[in-house]
Amino acid sequence: MEVEKSENNLNNIVKVIYWQKIREQDGFISIVNGELNCPDPNPDNFIDYNNLTFDEVCNWLEKNLDLITIDLALTEDINNQINPKIIDIGLPFKQEIN
Repeated sequence: MEVEKSENNLNNIVKVIYWQKIREQDGFISIVNGELNCPDPNPDNFIDYNNLTFDEVCNWLEKNLDLITIDLALTEDINNQINPKIIDIGLPFKQEIN
């Protein structure tokens, strides 16, 4: 995570959360990485950086990311690994080396 040191009498304000979602299926793995630019904090419910929990940060991600699109991308990648659309089947002729 990246924080801004101070803004509007608040300290260590989370500005960017780097995230990663991994899916494994039948021995195939798909990974999506991203970053969330956080909205400006509400001073009335601001949580000090040192008091943040894993669950709180995950909650921010769930509220602000398009999880359906992310899950679809993971599924599509796994399906393309299982059943690739393009494959290398070699040359249809014997290649001679001179």
